[in-house]
Amino acid sequence: MSEDLTGRVIDGRYQVIERIAQGGMGVVYRVMHRYTGREEALKVIHRELARDEDIRRRFLVEAMAVAKLKSPHTVTLYDCSATEDGQLHIAMEYLAGLSLRETLKKHGPMDWRRAVRFAHHACLSLEEAHGKGILHRDIKPSNFLIARDEDGVEVLKVLDFGIARIDTLAPGAALTQAGEVLGTPVYMSPEQHRGERADNRSDIYSIGLVIHEMMTGAPPFFARSLAELKQMHLHDRPIPVNAVRASAAIPTQLQRFLDRTLAKDPDARFQTVTEMRRALEALAPDLGRNPKAAPANDPPSAAEARRDLLIEDIPTEAARTQHEAAMDTVVAATRQAL
Repeated sequence: MSEDLTGRVIDGRYQVIERIAQGGMGVVYRVMHRYTGREEALKVIHRELARDEDIRRRFLVEAMAVAKLKSPHTVTLYDCSATEDGQLHIAMEYLAGLSLRETLKKHGPMDWRRAVRFAHHACLSLEEAHGKGILHRDIKPSNFLIARDEDGVEVLKVLDFGIARIDTLAPGAALTQAGEVLGTPVYMSPEQHRGERADNRSDIYSIGLVIHEMMTGAPPFFARSLAELKQMHLHDRPIPVNAVRASAAIPTQLQRFLDRTLAKDPDARFQTVTEMRRALEALAPDLGRNPKAAPANDPPSAAEARRDLLIEDIPTEAARTQHEAAMDTVVAATRQAL
């Protein structure tokens, strides 16, 4: 674990107020810019990782990717730099709120209309990204943050383009090749699990997985081993939302939308995020109004048993971190085998 930098000044500019998140790549702090007085979120790459040339390149990919994006549903990047002692960091807008993962953990599954509205926001973010040749490739609830805009309206923002692929890079500058497995296995597309070169339709599949989880409280596929999980993504059809949680009462058209989004064959899915967004707008014509009073998450249901498998069976944050590290080890071994 990296040292806690709370109370320190980083790069002569950022006064660290508190640690707000930690992941496999680094730690995120709430900071105050000493010259502008603006509160920002500073993502600091673990020092031991920052020495790795591949990690440094991925750091630059995230900075390059987010700097190109202006959507109000994508986190805003302010700056990125490397200190003289090799520390890497990205300064982004600070957003007070919970990640979608934290929201589902705290409140359980949500009303389908709210889930569709959040999916619409994600599409607006990725529509711009894909239009600029940027694929996210790590769509998952922890990379969606739920905040409120200046009018108090709920807004979902897409975070962490750390393993994004920028197809507009110069020839020979690609960071990944076919056969390389990147992403979070529970939310990866079949083609990602096969180690194939993914395109925008892979992000579309991953959004579908998250939509399913928003309405049921758990992803459609979860297993105790990567091999079993891979087979599920390659061959199993997700159980319909209403069959998992009858109280969801989602419209038939929305289930058809999910079935298409989660098709195993990329050619059978929506071919662009724009097409996906328009389908959501057809399902819920009032998407643009975004009411200030967001509907409450639904009360716990039978789906909680499946969500318990994801959360309660891994009782502490430290244990969850060990679990995720173990899965990363399995993924790394898979890369070597491909």
